Amino acid sequence: MLAEKSDTFDTVEQATEVSTTPKEEKIRDLPGQNPSVTRQSPPLNGPRRTSNPVQGILDLATNSQELQQLTTATAAKIDSLKKWTLTTYKNTKHLYLEHMGKIDKTSDLDLNARIAELQELRKCYRELLSNARNFTNYMVLANNMQKGMASALCELATKETAISV
Repeated sequence: MLAEKSDTFDTVEQATEVSTTPKEEKIRDLPGQNPSVTRQSPPLNGPRRTSNPVQGILDLATNSQELQQLTTATAAKIDSLKKWTLTTYKNTKHLYLEHMGKIDKTSDLDLNARIAELQELRKCYRELLSNARNFTNYMVLANNMQKGMASALCELATKETAISV
């Protein structure tokens, strides 16, 4: 393929040269940047191959370690998904059979006793809250009544001199 391109170009270097647009030229020529360094787009066919075989082996070893870690993490996630799926299936099947009446409902005597105790405690607190609200309402009424009586007595005291001391 390179030979085909070299037919249209004078040299192989011209055929493999990276072309830049005017916009890229402006970016390259910005002040404060090294003018000899140009930006190149990444190759279209994947990562660049290294000519050094040792570097290629090191990259392959690093990739295999990363692949091993990724495989281990994925396997752990799949195992947890399997456990969750199996547990969910068993619980759903049990609830379905209980609902259909094919098996007795599961009951824990200690748990049922604790639930009954908590329900009784809830009833007591609900009654206490109701009494506290009633008491608050009575106190508000008594306070309003006291204020009304005080204002009525002040009015009478200003009108009647015999009451005032």
